[in-house]
Amino acid sequence: MKKERKLGVLAPAVNLGINLYHGVLSILTFSQNRALHIQVFSEQAIEQINGLSEFLTSWQDEVSISLVKDIGFLKWRLRGPGKSYFISVVRNNDKVLGVSISRKIIKDNVPSLGVLDFMVLNKNSHTVKALHRSLTKLAIEEKVEALLCMTSNYIRKKYNLFNHGFIKSPFKFYLIIKRLDETLKRDKLQDVRNWHLMWIDSDDL
Repeated sequence: MKKERKLGVLAPAVNLGINLYHGVLSILTFSQNRALHIQVFSEQAIEQINGLSEFLTSWQDEVSISLVKDIGFLKWRLRGPGKSYFISVVRNNDKVLGVSISRKIIKDNVPSLGVLDFMVLNKNSHTVKALHRSLTKLAIEEKVEALLCMTSNYIRKKYNLFNHGFIKSPFKFYLIIKRLDETLKRDKLQDVRNWHLMWIDSDDL
């Protein structure tokens, strides 16, 4: 990617800027986030994550249109042969406030961490920051060079992806749907704010 996209020369400056930003952000939000606890699990331990099922139910109630991501679905979705995933969980005491799911991939010869999902309960902006920092820490530990995700502009703004170092690519993706239930209002389907679009069919992004 660095050679083909001619972005390699920018990497040191971009990384320095991102590291400085995260350092300042950590200082500014330390007192707000010190009550939060972050844990990282493998997909094999999904049934042992206390509070995950309750979080998924609460999260689903806040989103108008999304996949039904209960424990059963996640066990099925994350069981691809030869694949392993990281499930990052942000807690306040015993309550789960946010979850991200990611996987190491090679994209255009660049070792990367693909973010398949990023879920935070409403009115928990401090959780968004903690989850971003957990992904950055995980990326450093796994020695990858980039964090990648596919999502809508609405979700990009909602989770402050730009402010946390993500750069919007020029490539566009389109969601094509067919309404099979006539009781579903067309206006609801066409309003991007009703959708949680941050899940992909391809593990290679």
